[in-house]
Amino acid sequence: MKKSLLALLTFASVGAQILDAELPPSLKPLAGQFDKARQQISEFGEIQLAPARARYLAALSAAEKSAAAAVKTTDIAAIANEVESVNSGSLPPVAPPDLPRALAAQRSAYVSTAATVARTLAPRQRELATQYLQTLATQEAAALKAHDTVFAEAIAAEKQRVTALFEPPRRR
Repeated sequence: MKKSLLALLTFASVGAQILDAELPPSLKPLAGQFDKARQQISEFGEIQLAPARARYLAALSAAEKSAAAAVKTTDIAAIANEVESVNSGSLPPVAPPDLPRALAAQRSAYVSTAATVARTLAPRQRELATQYLQTLATQEAAALKAHDTVFAEAIAAEKQRVTALFEPPRRR
């Protein structure tokens, strides 16, 4: 998973706080609706992923207890790293080689569910952003027609913020 759903939720709430400070009052309701809808989509994804995450974490916990009882330090370390990756939302699609093979089926189910959730959320987020950008373009055209450059610049900045949310990170 390239993005953590938890990180998306956090970003949405932080983004809403930034909006209150920088946007003109007439643009705040639109931006607030957009951020609220984005947050709802992210929360929906988190709800969809929670049962699979709980099952996998339970399997990891059981495996960790077995490894501790058998004093398998390599397994314990691999399981601890896996738990950390699951909790941070940064679990790589390929299992680490030192992870006990008994966890392969549960890990595969979790990774599959996480990928499915991510695949279903992305188009919904993009559709929402497209609709919002269309609304902003209409508002920007009206502001330019009225020669309200301050409002037009605020709209352009908001369009840039929304576009940046959906651009893939640049590789260095």
